[in-house]
Amino acid sequence: MRKFIIVGLTLMLAAAGWRFAPAQPPSGVAQQQDPPCAYVLLPYRNANTTCIELVYDDVPPDRAVPELGALAIAPDGTLYVLNVAHGEVWSMRDTDGDRFMEPAERVTGGLRLPTGAAYYDGALYVVDLDGIARVDDLDGDATVTRLVDGWAIDTGLWTGGIGVGPDERLYVSTGAPCGACADVAEGRGALISYALDGSDRRVEATGLRAPADFAWNPATGDLWILDQSRAVIAGESARPPDELNRFEAGADYGYPFCYGGQQIDPVLAPPSGIDCSQTDGPADLFPYQSSPSGAAFYTGAAFPGWQGDLLVAFNGSWNLPEPAGYAVVALAFADGLPRGTFDYLAPASDDPDTFSLTQTSLMGRGFYPFHPVDVAVDGQGWIYVSVQEGRIYRIRPRVVVR
Repeated sequence: MRKFIIVGLTLMLAAAGWRFAPAQPPSGVAQQQDPPCAYVLLPYRNANTTCIELVYDDVPPDRAVPELGALAIAPDGTLYVLNVAHGEVWSMRDTDGDRFMEPAERVTGGLRLPTGAAYYDGALYVVDLDGIARVDDLDGDATVTRLVDGWAIDTGLWTGGIGVGPDERLYVSTGAPCGACADVAEGRGALISYALDGSDRRVEATGLRAPADFAWNPATGDLWILDQSRAVIAGESARPPDELNRFEAGADYGYPFCYGGQQIDPVLAPPSGIDCSQTDGPADLFPYQSSPSGAAFYTGAAFPGWQGDLLVAFNGSWNLPEPAGYAVVALAFADGLPRGTFDYLAPASDDPDTFSLTQTSLMGRGFYPFHPVDVAVDGQGWIYVSVQEGRIYRIRPRVVVR
């Protein structure tokens, strides 16, 4: 049925005198012509300017465990994908030069619910519930070396992202041992760094509840960390916002007693001697239960309007009658700092005031009920979004010529 709808819509547009043409490269930039858009109906977006394509689509009937997770792109354009459910690393490549990737191939397995991946100097670094692994020989036999082992994170919130910083140290984020509890073990709810061989462990920052992905701003070198606040249970009136935190060495971002805007958590009032006003407050806030999970600074030329902005995947709410999140946005940055506003990459339209994000989700025009997980940008500025139920979308420019 979807195929007939797509074909019908294409014919209607053609009859009206519209044709779709690839976006033109920036002046002075040599670039081969973009292929025609492989049109998909959902999620909604501004079809005049944006092409969204499915490059992977395999949603299993049983979605009890998230299928897909983090993305990482190598300089040669290879897209690495974590299959969380199976504990595997996959790769997707364009081997025939048509600028569409071939089917995913398994690189390696044996991981336990991997959540973060980062490509660096020919290797893929992966964080899972047991620790950190490095995958070498990605185009061959894919040897796996355990750099950090024995975390045994069997309770509480999972690990988050992983990345190699400008200081050539390996950074990882870890979730707190529970959604709301006063006892937080050392190294949980934290940002931790290591030497590239897994030695020289340092706890860099604490007070995070569910730190997901993080990204360095290439213009300033600053590190920005996503953090998800807790969901309110029945009878509570608080609606703690999710956070964007700017990394400072030794920072305490407030968990478990304080959340966004240095507010006191009414469920876990701080004991004597803890002052929420003395914790490190967030640099920006996201809507309650939007659940920011994936982050990447946009430096490509394909979408000049988002140059320097932070792309964020909102994983979405889990207990709200009117869903929040379930979107991918570009958080505006200026002079190295967030401006507090963002554009929707998807779902979006050429008339964003027509429907709210919640309405768009409930009408079935967005990602909902599927959950965006991560976002990555390739060398030409095309954007990839993973959806945990088993999809990967590609977002690139399209010009409609009349």
